[in-house]
Amino acid sequence: MDIVQYLRPRFALMENVVDLVKFSNGYLGRYGLGRLVQMNYQSRLGIMAAGAYGLPQFRLRVFIWGAAPSE
Repeated sequence: MDIVQYLRPRFALMENVVDLVKFSNGYLGRYGLGRLVQMNYQSRLGIMAAGAYGLPQFRLRVFIWGAAPSE
């Protein structure tokens, strides 16, 4: 999040394992979203099943999207 704050890109995309939202009652997911909102980014968190997009295994992945207010 410090890199996003420093670079101020138009879009930011972060991906990780689903435990990101399970660990410590979802603290890390809430932290990520909160930091993006604090920087005035439009933000969204989603969970996707990798197998639904052609990968040979079923894995849940967490994505956090951020877009600058002008986007």
